[in-house]
Amino acid sequence: MRLIIVILLFCSYSHCFSQTKPISVAMGLNYRLYPLDIEDVGYNNVTSKGLPPDDLFFWKSLNLFAEAGLPLKKNWQISFSSYFRYNHMNWEEGKNLQNLSSGKRKEKKNFKCDLFLNVEKLFQVSKKKMHFITTGIGLGITNINSRFDITLQDTLENGSTTSPKRYKGNITHFGPKVDIGYLANKLKFTLTIFVIEGPDLNNLTSLWPGLSVSYLFKKNKK
Repeated sequence: MRLIIVILLFCSYSHCFSQTKPISVAMGLNYRLYPLDIEDVGYNNVTSKGLPPDDLFFWKSLNLFAEAGLPLKKNWQISFSSYFRYNHMNWEEGKNLQNLSSGKRKEKKNFKCDLFLNVEKLFQVSKKKMHFITTGIGLGITNINSRFDITLQDTLENGSTTSPKRYKGNITHFGPKVDIGYLANKLKFTLTIFVIEGPDLNNLTSLWPGLSVSYLFKKNKK
């Protein structure tokens, strides 16, 4: 439902203004780092409800970035941005401590995406060149298609196995993001901070930072 609301808001705006306003389209790449905890409750008091350990491949990801924007007055813009990736979702088997050298472990990969409705302000830093500092806020959904339900057990060095452990949850999250960037003509560099629930899924807030480089295509009249 939240995803539908975000899309409908942008579509409604596009329908009203696309006949008279130029639409800008940007495409590029976005790379995410591991989320940063900002709520400290002590690790001894928290039991992870998230993905199995070694979840770096889920969080540290390369994304295809695309954005469509409609300009407002005084260097304001409203836009709809999307991030797409195909990467690690979860492990499908536990660790085998008898054969660590093989480096092979079954995993599930899938497509995931983030969708955001944004408001952006541009501040021109040069009168002679089209260079801008950009700031923006967005509201949307991260990690669409990230529900998991698996049971794993590890194999120890002596050949015995640990008790099965079930991992079940959903990493999809509705929340804000903040953008700070620099636009030089048609090339844009952006630092984006996504505000999400932490990887442990314990209702604690984390910041998921990402860096983007994108190209702004020529604006055309509808």
